[in-house]
Amino acid sequence: MYTDLRKLFPDLIQASYPLKDSSCHWYVDKQHGYIGIPKESMNVDQKRILDVFLEPFTLNADQLNMTAAQKIWHDLLYMGNQSRIEEAGTGSYRFIHFYLASNDTSRVDFSSAIYALFPDAVLCWKDRYSGVVIEQSTASTMTNQDFGAIIDTLESDLYAHLRLFIGNYYPVNGRMLASFQSEEACFNVLSLTHPKMRVTSFSQAFIDLILTGQNQRLCQTLARNMLGTLDTDTDLLETIKVYIESNANATVAAKKLFLHRNSLNYRLDKFHEITSLDVRQFEDSLSAYLAIRLLEGLNKE
Repeated sequence: MYTDLRKLFPDLIQASYPLKDSSCHWYVDKQHGYIGIPKESMNVDQKRILDVFLEPFTLNADQLNMTAAQKIWHDLLYMGNQSRIEEAGTGSYRFIHFYLASNDTSRVDFSSAIYALFPDAVLCWKDRYSGVVIEQSTASTMTNQDFGAIIDTLESDLYAHLRLFIGNYYPVNGRMLASFQSEEACFNVLSLTHPKMRVTSFSQAFIDLILTGQNQRLCQTLARNMLGTLDTDTDLLETIKVYIESNANATVAAKKLFLHRNSLNYRLDKFHEITSLDVRQFEDSLSAYLAIRLLEGLNKE
């Protein structure tokens, strides 16, 4: 279809992010990004037809004022443009989903407060009230326990109610978009079932969904995303399961697995590095155990 459009409108503009050009009718396409067709080149009937087969895109102030990094992440996460993944960077990132329940707090004030706390992060708005903070993994990364104090500070300074969902860390690869979307879906479900929730972590959310029987398919997706590429590493998953079933006693688990204790610790560290789950901590160990058992059940079907 894109080739046909190019033939019909030779002056068509194709861009990877919105351009400050109000002389065009803009459309968004997941494969080709943003498509602009000069208004003078299109008649009313042509526009009516294209509005049916393509998704019209209206430029707004937020999108026009995005930084280069914000454009990349917005296109990837909210427009589903997978081609932007190559520009997202390297390393691992986590998504801090937020919902700002206030009509009075300006985006400028909220953004300033976020960047004061996360100087190197990228903030992307989804709509007027919600969005995501993209934070790269570093040695000084904040822990989930820090966010209780953070949300108190933000609410006090902004006079607003705020909800946060602290996601897992993911490497920049083709699975990142699906991981983000499943986290966002989880946040939406918990916002309905736990409306007084102020801050929750990925592990807490996963446990809550499992225990309440909410959305089994979403639980399965979260489990796969949580374990990442380890779903085929049966040896490592078995090691983690035995360690947890041994009440996190490394000596007992090492004997059961016929491993030296140092080898066991190496595997625990490897699991932590890949999944961001520290099974030496109760909440993470419970999440990991439930995810492993859930995938075991699926593999038997």
